[in-house]
Amino acid sequence: QNQAGSRQALGIPNDALVVMFGAGGGTSQRHKGADLLFDSVEALSKTHRTSNLGKPLRFVIFGEEGETEMRHGVTIQFLGRLNDEQLRAAYSSADVFVAPSRLEAFGQVAAEAQSCGTPVVAFDNSGLSDVVEHEVTGHLARAFEPASLAESLWWVLADSARREKLSANARLRAKALWDPKVVSQAYVSVLEIAASEHL
Repeated sequence: QNQAGSRQALGIPNDALVVMFGAGGGTSQRHKGADLLFDSVEALSKTHRTSNLGKPLRFVIFGEEGETEMRHGVTIQFLGRLNDEQLRAAYSSADVFVAPSRLEAFGQVAAEAQSCGTPVVAFDNSGLSDVVEHEVTGHLARAFEPASLAESLWWVLADSARREKLSANARLRAKALWDPKVVSQAYVSVLEIAASEHL
């Protein structure tokens, strides 16, 4: 989806650099790491001049209602709960998606974001280490360190040409790994092997 059109549909300013976070329970589920994300906002504002990004920085959160607020000089916007079409628009509206989870078996939102061509920043732990290819489709921070998460976000946000390359890579890799046809064929192969072993 077109980024500008997606932002218009969701009420996100078109002149912002958007960091997207989302989960079914918004910020309430501890294992999704929203507290670490908010700590990274503080680290980002302390260690970098976000004004140098050229656009205002905005963190946008789906899965939770709330009034737009400021934290450490950064705007935080809440989108509430989204349907599938709105979710696709949310991913497409972002410059980077952040998945600061403490634990993920796979990391579905990170895969969905990349399917929409959005680079992902995450901690280098659990399933997210496989879902995000470091410095190819996003950036992996040291596990559970907000300062490292802030550095990873800055690495993506500060270079628009790099961000465009990450976006293209993310879309290509997602299609190669998680396209329904690819996944269904993988299931068929596993079942064929299992069946042949029992003949």
